[in-house]
Amino acid sequence: KGAFTPLIKTKKYFNKTRILVTMNEEDAIKLLKKYSKDVDSFEAVLAHSKAVQKNALEIADKITKITINKEFIKIASILHDIGRFNHPPWSDTVIQHGVEGEAIMRKEGFPEIARVCARHAGGAGISKEEIIKNKFSMPAKDYFPETPEEKIIALADVTTANTEKTTIKVAVERYKKEVSEKLAKRIQKLYDEVESWK
Repeated sequence: KGAFTPLIKTKKYFNKTRILVTMNEEDAIKLLKKYSKDVDSFEAVLAHSKAVQKNALEIADKITKITINKEFIKIASILHDIGRFNHPPWSDTVIQHGVEGEAIMRKEGFPEIARVCARHAGGAGISKEEIIKNKFSMPAKDYFPETPEEKIIALADVTTANTEKTTIKVAVERYKKEVSEKLAKRIQKLYDEVESWK
């Protein structure tokens, strides 16, 4: 894996063993920079990712009913948008940034972080049916956050507008207006689930 040394942690969650692979934050930032196109795009994605990281860790700190791997959240938040460099927010292919990030992180040897990349796109994930209906250039399958850490990062991302933290009400209204009511409801459901862990 070159300079990136994986740290493997195993946890039990709903009778399933999860192996969470992570690295230190400095290595995560170096990896993000490796895939950037230029200084400006790197700095923009890093600033957003650090804002998402801060938001995600604040959410995680309030959770008491289940065990959360905060170190994983800290690192995966930095890398969740590593696929953005070829699919920026203003592009027609923006939805593909998740699967591109997934491919990058799998290639780098971090499949758990790859899942975060793939499953946060669309705000709270995207369904196979939505991919087919909209003719998105990505494998037709469901991409929904499943682990608590994936859900927290997806929620933190959807409630972070660029580098500013926003409320769930603002996020739901924005997605309802800009994307669809179905997605807005999915985001509200994600928020409600995470809130139930507090």
